Amino acid sequence: MSPSETTPLLASELSPARPTSPSRSDQDTVQIEVEHPLGGLAANLGTARLHQLVTPQKRTAILAAVWTGVFLGALDSTIVATLMSSISSDFGASNQISWLASAYLLSTSATGALYGKLADLLGRRRSNLIALGFFTLGTLGCGLSSNMTQLIFSRFLAGCGGGGIMTTSSIIATDLFRLDQRGLVQGFANICFGLGAALGGPLGGWIADTMGWRFAFLAQVPLLIIATILVASFVDYKMEGQVTSKAELARRIDYRGSIALIWMIGALLLSLSFKSNLQYEWSDPRVYGNFIGFLVGLGVFIYIESTVPEPVLPLRLLKFRTPLCSVGISFFTSMIVFSVLYMYPLWFETVKLSSPTEAGLHLIPNSIALSIGSLAAGGWILKTGQHKIVIFISSALLVLGSLLMLFRLDTPLHEWIDIIPNGLGFSASTTAF
Repeated sequence: MSPSETTPLLASELSPARPTSPSRSDQDTVQIEVEHPLGGLAANLGTARLHQLVTPQKRTAILAAVWTGVFLGALDSTIVATLMSSISSDFGASNQISWLASAYLLSTSATGALYGKLADLLGRRRSNLIALGFFTLGTLGCGLSSNMTQLIFSRFLAGCGGGGIMTTSSIIATDLFRLDQRGLVQGFANICFGLGAALGGPLGGWIADTMGWRFAFLAQVPLLIIATILVASFVDYKMEGQVTSKAELARRIDYRGSIALIWMIGALLLSLSFKSNLQYEWSDPRVYGNFIGFLVGLGVFIYIESTVPEPVLPLRLLKFRTPLCSVGISFFTSMIVFSVLYMYPLWFETVKLSSPTEAGLHLIPNSIALSIGSLAAGGWILKTGQHKIVIFISSALLVLGSLLMLFRLDTPLHEWIDIIPNGLGFSASTTAF
């Protein structure tokens, strides 16, 4: 039988000692072991379907806990986007300001795959708590930084948790719902993300205008502590295959692959940053040297992931058309979305000379579009089961939004509406995947 969307990709290579990812078809089962009493049930519930075992009330509490972190992560992303001009002026380091975004995205992309593995080995709760811990420490460090170097490092540290919050919350949601329900659930998750993004822009700008950019970071810390308490209290189930000892954990984590991944992505970002931000020539050793380092790191990463028993990123998944196309589309989608997110407010502050508050307000249409696109895509997928048409439409919307901002961002109306297709396209795309 030919593979389909619901065919387990690694079914032929699985063994009882190495369970599949939680994102499985409805026929698969998982071993559930509840760490705390779940509605009066016994501690060990045996083999059963998790989405049938967890009561609706418990499911709601779990999602509320993990989506609080998603909300705060989105809030932070747009807050930082509106603070970049104020920060660069404060430190007199406009040529380094793009590294606030680059450092965060570097650590996010380098650790995202690792959190997927940690969720299998350590469990959903512990991996999510680790992510929240890094994000909280990094955010606190940003508020206390006395120079640009400290701030960039703190954003890197926050990114080590930011990517994990998104990854583990998505995994937890897939644990709790059937495959045909997950598109709509992802839509609601994107609403939380969109709400946080909508509030972050104007809130960050207002804080920068009234209390200073440092308070925008420090004010997030108590909220993150609350999110940590919620996750520790409600995410209380275990999945089959978690490690039982530190020795087993050390043996099953792909440390070499994780280091090679960070090396590879870091070298590429350094090369591109030296070329674009500091205007070095391609002949400069700092540009081509780091690019060569990226190519070497890529080769090392491919070799390691092809030889280790439990890779952080199983390359054999890319032999299948669906995950390969998903990776490619996600790459280009992220490139468009994050460049707009960080540069759109900066354009208003530097070109139009708008205040941070006014610049942040221009992100609200995008955030509203995130919620609308998620619900529309999730509802369509739930009703029809069709993903491809959603992906085609979302890709077209992203291209349309980029073209509008490139050619027509010259009137007050276009300054508000041209970003809307990007929000619709991004949210619909993430819901479809």
